Amino acid sequence: MKNPLNQRESDVERACVKFAHGLGWLFRKQQGQGNRGKTDRFFLKDGITVFVEFKRPGEEPTQKQYNEINKMREYGFEAEWFDTIKKFKDWLQDLNDNRMSSVAQSIVDRVQ
Repeated sequence: MKNPLNQRESDVERACVKFAHGLGWLFRKQQGQGNRGKTDRFFLKDGITVFVEFKRPGEEPTQKQYNEINKMREYGFEAEWFDTIKKFKDWLQDLNDNRMSSVAQSIVDRVQ
């Protein structure tokens, strides 16, 4: 594995997408014209959509990217940015575990 300080944004993104796929998340890359400031990816699972911006270690989003992340949050979506693979894995694992707990509870509530 590369020294984290030598990782490119694409290295971080690729490893995170692979991890998300392993947890059963569907993912899409936001591409095309007019996407300046848009997050890199969105992930979908069990009715939840999360927007993610990836950066190389030590870098932060641009102001336009921060604005987009905040806009997604204002509309009720999960939206975050990550500059390390570990931070993304911890966040998505926590989100995945909490979401699965809510889904399980709603099934129990319907059965009772």
